Amino acid sequence: MNIGELFIVGYDGLFPPEPLLSAAERGDIGGVILFSRNFSDLDQLMTTTEALRSRAFPRRFLIAVDHEGGRVQRFGAPFTKIPPFSKFGSRGDLHLAERVAQLAARELSAAGITLNLSPVADVLTNPENSVIGDRSASGNPETTASFVKSMVRGLQSGGIAACAKHFPGHGHTLADSHEEVPIDPRPIEQVQDCDFVPFYTAIEAGVAAIMTAHLINPSVDPLHPATLSHTFLTQLLRNYLRFDGAIITDDLEMKAISLQWSVAEAALLALQAGADLLLVCHHWEEAISAKERVEREAAGGKLSHRRVDSALQHAVALKNRFPGKPLPLDRGIAKRIIGCPEHQKWANV
Repeated sequence: MNIGELFIVGYDGLFPPEPLLSAAERGDIGGVILFSRNFSDLDQLMTTTEALRSRAFPRRFLIAVDHEGGRVQRFGAPFTKIPPFSKFGSRGDLHLAERVAQLAARELSAAGITLNLSPVADVLTNPENSVIGDRSASGNPETTASFVKSMVRGLQSGGIAACAKHFPGHGHTLADSHEEVPIDPRPIEQVQDCDFVPFYTAIEAGVAAIMTAHLINPSVDPLHPATLSHTFLTQLLRNYLRFDGAIITDDLEMKAISLQWSVAEAALLALQAGADLLLVCHHWEEAISAKERVEREAAGGKLSHRRVDSALQHAVALKNRFPGKPLPLDRGIAKRIIGCPEHQKWANV
């Protein structure tokens, strides 16, 4: 099986370039992540998702998006605008949160999306943390956990893989990992008692994936962000929390990583640490170079074949569990569902 299956990439423009489509066809990439720069209207989006998935056929292909709601929702009209997660937490209505997540998933699924990088499972214990802010349901771990569970159940019953983020918890930090490395100075026992609670609940709810955070906790691993840390990803997430789904890195081009490691170096370290799927959100060609580096290191024994096989198994299991709507997509159904009055009414929190 091709190591390229482990890479989820981003690109510029409304339509994926032919070399990227060819890479999907060869199996040199396993999915894409879409942003606002890749969206103009529903027809264009559905043409894009159909092209990507059909070129990758008969392999299944991940198409991911950040569709949290609030300030992190990449697709505009006609998609229903989802409120920020904090709105649901302050309302205290778990049924409402689950229902809105389910309706959002139905809209995404109808357009050909297979993976939503949501919900945010961070507990907002630092009120000055504007990076997370209203993306979190609450500053209370049990409250956050309850709403994470509702969102996971809603998204996945609506046909979309959910991804709880950002493990081990980004709510106590201050820095933005897009620009620098956030530091969490707390002892691991405090993190476990607070920040692990929503992730444990998400795992119990059957969450398909968990995304890593590019933060350093000196008490656990003073040298590596959690994304590149064997202690965090294997010892704590896999073995301690007993998560058996797909571990997805946050973008390996963010400065918390790229200031010290190249994409290829970070991809190798993340896989060694226990990650399964690797996000490269801007320069998809970097993922191809990283794939080649990982192949060389696996052939040379620096990355074990057992670890590669495990990552591939988790990636394929995710794709098989949430394969997406059959092709060709039904545009008539999509246009009736997406942004319909019923969805708008439910989302009017």
